[in-house]
Amino acid sequence: MMGFFGDFIGVISFLALAAIAGIWFFVPFAIFGTKDRLDDLIDAVDETNKHLADIKAILTRDAVQSGDAVEPKSDIEIPSIHVSR
Repeated sequence: MMGFFGDFIGVISFLALAAIAGIWFFVPFAIFGTKDRLDDLIDAVDETNKHLADIKAILTRDAVQSGDAVEPKSDIEIPSIHVSR
């Protein structure tokens, strides 16, 4: 009876170690594969921030030129995303 449990636990242990070894092997590929994608996302966020700054400048300029009583929103009310590499 003890031999069955010993063999069973041995097989389970082997499968668990094989799974960990497989994961350990593929993790560097996953990390280096996402680096380029993250760089692309950072570039996209930078471009979006530039477009948002242009829109904010146009809205602020139009509000000042039209003499509306509505003040343009401050930077505190308009959040901005800053990223770094």
